[in-house]
Order: sequence, then C-alpha cells, then structure tokens
Amino acid sequence: MGLNKENRIFKFSKSFYALFFTELWERFSYYGMKAILLFYIYFTFSDGGLGLPQSTAASIVAIYAALIYLVGILGGYLGDRLLGSYKTVLYGSILIMFGHITLSVLYGMNGLFLGLLVVIIGSGLLKPNISKMVGELYPDRNGLRDSAFYLYYFGIYIGAFISPILTGWFGFNYNFHYGFGLAAIGMFIGILCFYFVNKDLFNEKSFDKIQKHEIKSLFIKVTIGAFGIAFILFLMNLFNCFSIDNLILLVSIFIIIIPFYLFYSTLSSKKITKMEYSNVLIYVPLFIATVIYWILQEQVGLTILLFVEKNVQLGWIPPSWILSLDSFFLILLTPVFLYFRMKLGNKQSTTAKKSVYALIVSGLAFLILSVSTLMTGYSNKISILWIILPNLLIMLGQVLIAPTTLSTIYKLAPKFFKSRMMSLWYISNAAGQAINSQIVKYFIHNETTFFMILAIIPIIFAVFLYFNINKIDKALNI
Repeated sequence: MGLNKENRIFKFSKSFYALFFTELWERFSYYGMKAILLFYIYFTFSDGGLGLPQSTAASIVAIYAALIYLVGILGGYLGDRLLGSYKTVLYGSILIMFGHITLSVLYGMNGLFLGLLVVIIGSGLLKPNISKMVGELYPDRNGLRDSAFYLYYFGIYIGAFISPILTGWFGFNYNFHYGFGLAAIGMFIGILCFYFVNKDLFNEKSFDKIQKHEIKSLFIKVTIGAFGIAFILFLMNLFNCFSIDNLILLVSIFIIIIPFYLFYSTLSSKKITKMEYSNVLIYVPLFIATVIYWILQEQVGLTILLFVEKNVQLGWIPPSWILSLDSFFLILLTPVFLYFRMKLGNKQSTTAKKSVYALIVSGLAFLILSVSTLMTGYSNKISILWIILPNLLIMLGQVLIAPTTLSTIYKLAPKFFKSRMMSLWYISNAAGQAINSQIVKYFIHNETTFFMILAIIPIIFAVFLYFNINKIDKALNI
C-alpha cells in the first residue's frame, strides 16, 4: 500500500495525521465523559446528579468500561467481514458523538443508559479498526510502522490528559451535562479529522467480506443470542429480581466466562500441536497477571476517585482532574522506557520479569493508599501527594506490563488462533473491569481493608510468577 500524499515533515502521510487526531479526540471524549460519569451517577439531585448509591455508581462505570472492550471484538469482526475498516470507524465515531449528546440533553436514568449504550457500541466499532488502519498505512520496514504506532498512542495520552481537566471544570463548576456536551464536541472534531483520511488507501472491496452462505449461520446465532438474553431478562422480571445491580452481576458473569471458553476451545482443538498446547498453558499465568493489573489500574477511575473526592485536600481543583495524572505520567514514562528498551536490546528484562515488577509496584501503590486511609477522619483531609505517588506507581506498572504482554500473546498464539488469542488482550481488561463491578461495593464498607487486599493479591501472584519465570522464558525461547 503506497504512501501517496506523503507529508515529508515527519515522514508520515496526511491520512496518518487524520487518524492520529481522530483517535486523540475520541480518547478526549471517552476520558472526558468518564471523568465526571461516576460523580454524575451518585451525586444528589440537588448537586446535579442522579442520586444512586456510590456502590451502584461505581459498578455501572466499571461494567460500562468492560463492555467497551468486549464489544471491540465484535467491532473487529464487523470491520473485517461486513463493513470494512473505514466505514466501521466512521459509523462508530458518529455513534459515540450521539451517545454523548444523549447524555448531555436527556436527564434521568433513561438518558444515562441510552447514552452509555450508544457510546459502548460506537467505541466498540471504532477502537480495533482505527488501530488496524494505522498499521495498514505503512509497510513494516525502516521502523516506520513502529514509529507511527508510538506517535499514535502518544496522541491517545494527550487526549486523555486534556479531557478530564476541561470536562471536570465544566461539570463541577456549571453542570455535568455541559461536561458531556463538551465530550460530544470533542468527538465531532474527531469526525471532522477523520474526513481528511484518504479513503482510497483503504479499498473497501479488499477485505474478507462475509459470503452469502455465512450470513444465514450468523443470523441464526445472533437470533438465538437475542432470544436468550430476552428470556433471561423475562425470568428476572418474573421472579421480581430485575434490578441494576443484578443486571450488572449477570453481565459480569458472562464477561468473566468468556476467557475460560476461549482458552478451553483453543486447548481442545485438534488444530494445535503439542508445542502450541504447551505455549497456551504457559500464557495462562501471564493472562491472569494482566487481569489483576487491570483490576488495580482501573481503580483510579473508581475507588481512588471516590477516595479523592471525600478525603483529599484539593482546594479549587475538581476531583476529576486526578484522572489526568495517569496520562501525564504515561507521557513522561513512555519515552524513557522506549529509550532504555532500544539501548538494552536483548539485555532487558523478560516478559515474565516485567509482569512481576508491574504487579509489585502496583501492589505497593495500594499499600500506600491503605496507609493513607488511616490518616483521614471526619475533619481531616490528607495531602494530594498521597495520591500522586500511587498513581505514578500504577502507571509505571502499565508501561512494564502492557507492551511486552501484547507482544508475547502473538508469539505464543497457535498458528490457526492468532486473532482469537490477540482478542484476549481486550478481554483481559474487560474481565478485570467486570470483577471490579462486583468488588467495588466493598470499598464503601472499609476503605483500609479494601486497599490492603488489593495490595496483597498482586504481590502474592508476583511471587508465584517469580518462581515460574524459567518455565515461561523457556517457552518464549529466551
């Protein structure tokens, strides 16, 4: 695929910069909305919120994020087999914008759930396909593709850094719906950026379009699934157990079952060799480590955010601004780690060791948070420094575990199951968030114990990984 219309300034095409800014503004809208969503759900009516319990609010935010990553798998299928990447990203962008508009203009629970549903579908369509489009712009030579992805993800960090500051300011100083409206404007700018993508580079006829004989099978599966969901909802209503919390529990169980099914179906397939079977088993502990990390990392937008709003001295700063710390630290840490990665080459730590380090530093972050809860009281609020250091450690964990684990999945995946195994990357985050949707309820009862448990679990699993590093490294031929 050629690089026509190439911009010689940074050796990237105009289409790349259009995709870069599209994703930047999509992340602006996502993190901007997420920064105020939790507060909107549980703040009282007089404060501009919906007045739900904190535990329910945190569960809704967690399952919302989980579904975005889960629907991304469906979005990838639609882009590969039905619509092509260009159309899928365009439709996804438009849906995201309308989802934020819904949240900004419709008040009450109906507006909340309708808006979130539309954003979930739109994000699921956009995320996997826009990344694919970036990869398709450049041949894999001279490091241009790697450089493009590095700059692309840097744009994500920028959007995620700016948005909580702006939407948080409007949300807390004026109205939460103004903040949602700002997120919608951000996505609209993203759509305008996407307009400048040279769609001729992405031939809509070249993808593996679904055949007529496959449509019937797909229709039957979708119909069975829809009837199954409707039947479960009917039973819940019949036995008078239909509630937000029970619905979230049901979705959480479904999401958590998915990785078990994927591992089982892969391991039981006759298409994999003995070596591939062993490699899949080797990846299981790394997958668990990744799920544990996402459980910890996503607490930043859940329980840590609740703790900050209640117990930290912020002055005129809205609590939502704490979410910008994540992206700020990633902007600082990523170039440093990239430099050392290039400098050390084969001498750098292995994937298993980096996972161990990631779990330990993240566990230490929650140990600090647990100690900080002991310093709070009815009249005492702690310094923001108690939050800055844990956030830095958690983001350090992400830089350690995320890139290497993604690369390892591809290396260990069986020949005929590459896409399925790569989808586990998204599912690891979805599973972590599904677990969060259930455990965040216990934070309200005892903050100190909750943070302490989240400190102990990753450290224990890190010790387990440490004693199995040689097996994992051997499977990776290190």
